[in-house]
Amino acid sequence: FGTASKYPRPLAAYAYRLVEKGAYSCQEAGPYYVVIERTGEDTSTPEPWELEIRHVSEPELTSPGPSEAPSGWPSASPEPVGGEPRAQAGGTGFYDAAELGKGEWTTEIEPGASLFYRVPVDWGQQIFAGADLGSAAGSGSGPGFVSGAFSMALYNPARGLVDTSNSLSYNGKQKTTALDPLPPVAYENRFGSRSGDKEMRFAGWYYLRVSLSPLVGQEFGPGPYGLTLRVDVTGDPKGAPAYAGPAGDFTVDPGARQAATGDGTSRTAAADSGTMTLVAAGGIGMGTVLVVGLGVWTLLARRRAAPGPG
Repeated sequence: FGTASKYPRPLAAYAYRLVEKGAYSCQEAGPYYVVIERTGEDTSTPEPWELEIRHVSEPELTSPGPSEAPSGWPSASPEPVGGEPRAQAGGTGFYDAAELGKGEWTTEIEPGASLFYRVPVDWGQQIFAGADLGSAAGSGSGPGFVSGAFSMALYNPARGLVDTSNSLSYNGKQKTTALDPLPPVAYENRFGSRSGDKEMRFAGWYYLRVSLSPLVGQEFGPGPYGLTLRVDVTGDPKGAPAYAGPAGDFTVDPGARQAATGDGTSRTAAADSGTMTLVAAGGIGMGTVLVVGLGVWTLLARRRAAPGPG
């Protein structure tokens, strides 16, 4: 994680089992065991981390589907999103991530906090996202420079990490970061060789996380700091793969599709509760895959209540 690991922030990872022709490992039916370990230096905090474990499955296909990754896709960023910016406070995790559609969105972020948003991306569509951190209004006690101060990450519907933006240094002036172009959502992306591209393998909710280092507060004042998110979802939705059953999390319902166009009303994914949840969903590809999403929140990150109004 480089400089990004120098301050507390949520982490997420997933493991999956893929049943496919010609594979040799993890093909048998039966119980599979997941072991979660936390390691750290002697100087690391001994305080417990809160943990969310989530299990989902993707139905098999009714007939053989594509078995090779796309050979090419549009990689140019779209024109800047127009229209007036709209205010939307972020959530504190995946479970209460606030919905975003196409457009510019504003809020505020405090040093040490991470904000979560979710964007519906259907089959055949591409997501583009960028963020601006505003200039500092106050002054702190430090020399006025923080490395690795601000970053953004994208996760797929199974909570798998897709990509992270450059972790920007901050000197009190407005900074801008953006995700690199990603391929359109396609079933066959799973057969690709590039990390990140492979994770664009499901339709559904994609999650954006933005984080601000607590050192920014020491150097430039406690804030909050102005934050602008730019989101665009391009391309016409295509038909889903020939799943043998309900796609569950790996689909975009009509209401979410309306939100993606910028015409919908933003809402949070769920009411804020004070505890993490264990969620099981029925219903990954060419067979059955076990997907385990691990969301780890340090106490510092979780102590941050819902951020102030944008």
